Amino acid sequence: KHVGIAVRLTFETLEGEKTSSELTVVNNGTVAIWYDWRRRSQPDSFQGLKRNRMQRFYFNNREGVILPGETKTFTFFFKSLHAGIFREYWEFGTHPTLLGGATLQVNLYAVSLTQDIFREERKLLKHKLAAHEAVTIVESVLQELLSGILTPERAQSPVDAYLTEEDLFHHRNPRVQCWPLHPHTTTTT
Repeated sequence: KHVGIAVRLTFETLEGEKTSSELTVVNNGTVAIWYDWRRRSQPDSFQGLKRNRMQRFYFNNREGVILPGETKTFTFFFKSLHAGIFREYWEFGTHPTLLGGATLQVNLYAVSLTQDIFREERKLLKHKLAAHEAVTIVESVLQELLSGILTPERAQSPVDAYLTEEDLFHHRNPRVQCWPLHPHTTTTT
């Protein structure tokens, strides 16, 4: 039982939205072909990571007949409530058997994408955090810098360093009283 013809239908949509693809089968022969659909399981190397076996691919998988010269279109739908990559394998069985018994395989591959609804908020938050980080770093560096700057202690000065001559005179001669001279006063000797 090798694969005679394999068809791959690929779907891509946002999570929660539906998309479709079509497969057209033509009977170019002279006899009616009876068909049925059989789902084939494929070994999955990530058995532990598999989610629940929720149905995501939909199509009319009832058996039927394609008359000579008739064209049959099968519409496949895909919808997933969760983002991810999904696949299913189906065999299109026929009677009389076609292709010397080789299987006609339909491979369904789908990608469900998540919509980034918080993109603008995330950008704004990232900008605010970067600004806050910059302010915090500047404050930290400034505090470290200021803690390294010390004002030298005032040098000890002599007691009389800031005294005027008059103050020095009074300090050295506490008993002498001086009367200020007035410029308009004349003295005679």
